[in-house]
Amino acid sequence: MKFIISSLVVSLVVNGTSAQELLDSEPVKGLTQLQEDEAAPEAAPEAVTEEPAAEAGEGEVVSTKKVPFTHPVMESIGCVLMYILIALSNAGGLSGAGSNIPIMLIFFSLEMGEAVPISAFVAVCATVFRFILNFRQRHPKNPERVAINYEIVQLTMPCVFLGSFLGVMLGKAIGEDAQMCIFGITVAWSIQTTSKKALQLLAKEKEMEGKESNNETLLADEVTEEDQSIEGITPELKDIKYQEKYHFTGQRLFFIAVNFCVLFATQFLYGGKGGFELPQWGKNAVLLTFIVTMLLATVWSVMRVNTIHEIKTRDGYKFDANDTKFEKVSDIAKLAFFCMIAAVLCGCTGIAGGMVLGPLFLKYNMIPSVMSGTNQYITMIASVSVAIQFMYIGAMNFQYAFIFGGLTLIAAYSGITAVNIYVKRSGK
Repeated sequence: MKFIISSLVVSLVVNGTSAQELLDSEPVKGLTQLQEDEAAPEAAPEAVTEEPAAEAGEGEVVSTKKVPFTHPVMESIGCVLMYILIALSNAGGLSGAGSNIPIMLIFFSLEMGEAVPISAFVAVCATVFRFILNFRQRHPKNPERVAINYEIVQLTMPCVFLGSFLGVMLGKAIGEDAQMCIFGITVAWSIQTTSKKALQLLAKEKEMEGKESNNETLLADEVTEEDQSIEGITPELKDIKYQEKYHFTGQRLFFIAVNFCVLFATQFLYGGKGGFELPQWGKNAVLLTFIVTMLLATVWSVMRVNTIHEIKTRDGYKFDANDTKFEKVSDIAKLAFFCMIAAVLCGCTGIAGGMVLGPLFLKYNMIPSVMSGTNQYITMIASVSVAIQFMYIGAMNFQYAFIFGGLTLIAAYSGITAVNIYVKRSGK
């Protein structure tokens, strides 16, 4: 180092070298590079810490930044627990989507804003799979009817679409802490209500044991004979029986398509994506129009279901002892309202509607298989609408969604198959 400095001084004195030439000379360049190399290790950690911070900031807006299995042990345990919960839930007639949100938060380190859309996708996988698997399932008391009460589906569908849209908006507005509080309260209520009803059913089953099989046989024969005797009396009743016999009818498909189109049109106009965005007053007008349209559709559905029950009563339709009967219009409107609340919770907290609708339907004394089928169908409609909305706004983490969706299909098949085997062997 002393030799380099001495040479520079001599060169400056003897040759009249300028200061700039000295700076450009090779010895100085080498010295500068040496100083930079010595300082580099200290600057490196700052560069490393800044990049992840920027990525984390982006991840708060778009949840697709998180990569699965960054912590293999914890996430593998989470997958096992999720499989068990989804299998048990589907065995009991639920999708299991909402009950897995705590697992997503604890074992996969997902935020609530990421877990809710994934939960909706899991609910879609479970409910669609269940619908396909049980497509041929018939009413346990009347083989001329499917195991889904489509009168309740028609009654609740507009409110379900309205609730899902409002739920997604509410979830973004209230924040994660409020979402978790609502989630906890809803789960606690569902557990309490379902447990209470289960104990009542077990007590009733023990009381009726020994008489149930004979009564069911006699009732099934009686219903079949009497239904055949009245079938075709009026065109209205004949059409009702046709609607009860098949899953897909022209009237039903048209009604579902209209509701979906209204929802998608509202989402497009209100969301304002693709370079098209309405002013705030325009968005408010779209939202108000959507609410009014769905409420009017609900009123029409209420009147339609009320008319169906009047026709059944007039023409001597033989109701099953566990059929849902609406004696007043207020009873029909009440059911539609609670289904809307279930859809709001689905969109807001990721609870797949069935956790709310299941206990509600049990209060109507529905047959468990009919309750389960109807519950899952309404949940399927709600979760599909919610999942599509989350995809539209870019909140869906597709990597986790596909992993959990595949796991859901396997677990749902295990749970549904197990309970079907039990029912077939026990006759319950």
